[in-house]
Amino acid sequence: MVKAILLAAVAIPAVSKAKTKLLPIVSFASATPNLPERLAGLCTDRNAIIVEQDQSHVLCTRTIDGLDGAFAQVLVGNAYSTTPELKVRFSITRSETNIRVQAAQWVETQMAFGQIRRMPLDSKKFIENMVVRLESIGGTRMTE
Repeated sequence: MVKAILLAAVAIPAVSKAKTKLLPIVSFASATPNLPERLAGLCTDRNAIIVEQDQSHVLCTRTIDGLDGAFAQVLVGNAYSTTPELKVRFSITRSETNIRVQAAQWVETQMAFGQIRRMPLDSKKFIENMVVRLESIGGTRMTE
């Protein structure tokens, strides 16, 4: 048991807040019904496929095609990589008083020999768009 705790402490170092970009977190009332289904609805409304869904998270993906796909492939992959995909993960945490949803999005492609490359989409524009989407299904913006 002591070895496991020590190993976890080594594997997850403390990260300075100054260097970390914060992911959007939106609060919902604890009585919010069907929250995972509402989050999945955000994905399907944008032609994304639900890859995983349970009471604690929703993961969806959508192929990026056209000019955006070509641009993403140049930035993240190369001529031999797969078509880039936009991935969005909603993580749901519950407490006695509310439910918090944290959203993360990234572009992902697989290289020729199986290596996965990811580029996080964590600019202010992407974060603001995600917060607005979460507010549209009943969330409340959380301030620091």
